[in-house]
Formats: sequence, structure tokens, C-alpha cells
Amino acid sequence: MKRIQILAAGIAAASILAAQAGPYDQPWAVFEADNSSPTADTKPATVMKIDGKNIPLGRNNVVLPGKHVVELSIPGPRGMSNPKRDTIEIDAQPCVRYRFAARRSSPTDNDWKAFVGQEEPVGECKKKFAGK
Repeated sequence: MKRIQILAAGIAAASILAAQAGPYDQPWAVFEADNSSPTADTKPATVMKIDGKNIPLGRNNVVLPGKHVVELSIPGPRGMSNPKRDTIEIDAQPCVRYRFAARRSSPTDNDWKAFVGQEEPVGECKKKFAGK
């Protein structure tokens, strides 16, 4: 009887773990801030919220492919000492890293606007899900 209870508990635990698939168990996308580029006059746009959910600073933001609303911190009237927020809607593709940046219309203006500065493949994801 005790063996049956242990076996049942093990099966239940395995079922719970299987139901809680992690973000890397299927194709994913990554949202992160781009680097500054003095020559392109861009600054990083830091991810603050994804789909209305606050995001801890300094981590890679792994998301499922599909449409997302991303709220970003961008330079304000006095640069990053007084940041403001901008929102981007993005249709994230599987196995792609999106790096967000902000630019202004001219070097003397303070009309910073967020955009996707770079898109690049996530090699690990592409390799893992190549045949799917």
C-alpha cells in the first residue's frame, strides 16, 4: 500500500512539473535595452513593463512569440536624470532578440522616441527548435 502511495505522489509531482512548462520549452523571444551609440545619437530604452506587468531591471525579458505592449524608459527633457516613458506594440517573432533604443529628431531636440534598435536571431533557440 505504501508503494502505491509513493508512486501516486511521484506521478502527481511529474504531472504538475509538466504542466508548468518553462519559457525555454518552446520558441521564445527576448526584449532588452540596446547600447548607446554616440554616432547614431541613440540611448538605451529600458524595458519597464511588458503587457502591463512590471519587469525587474537588469534581466533578460523572455516572452512567448506574439503581440506584446512594451513600456520603455527613455531620456526626458534633461536626459536620463529625468526619464519619461514610451510604449511600443511589437509582434515578437520566435527566436528573435529585440533591443530597444531611443532617438531624437535632431541633436538639439529633446523629443526622444523609442524604437527597435536591433533585431537578431537567438542562436540557442533556433538550434533547439530548428525542425519544428
